[in-house]
Amino acid sequence: MSSSEQPRRPPAAAILRGLGLALASLGLLALGLASAVPPESPLLIWRCPFLHVTGLPCPGCGLTRGVLAIGHGRWADAWALNPFAYVAYAGAIALAAWPWLHRRWPDATRRFLRSPWPWVLVVALLAAMLTYDAWRIATRG
Repeated sequence: MSSSEQPRRPPAAAILRGLGLALASLGLLALGLASAVPPESPLLIWRCPFLHVTGLPCPGCGLTRGVLAIGHGRWADAWALNPFAYVAYAGAIALAAWPWLHRRWPDATRRFLRSPWPWVLVVALLAAMLTYDAWRIATRG
């Protein structure tokens, strides 16, 4: 290759499409696992390092088991484990549906991604999780 030739890069649209399909695959995988693995499964061998070290729950403690409980229709168990499991489950549905939504309403999805709302939503949810965790720690008996 001569110095005047530049390597071809894929167009940005192709990169974004690939990223969208990868995220949709992760969403589908999460939903599939949620319906296949029960919350009390011995497959859940990892433990929260924050809980292990401090004895206090982290903002995500119970989130994985809560999502699995939702996948099995155990709504009250999911709420007791971590109410934000519903947000995580809805996020997995949104990721799985994104390619279809983008194909159906491309202008609306582009406007949504270019707006500040996705970031506002993420920051608000993280703040709510931290507030919930502080409350959970403060009210531990």
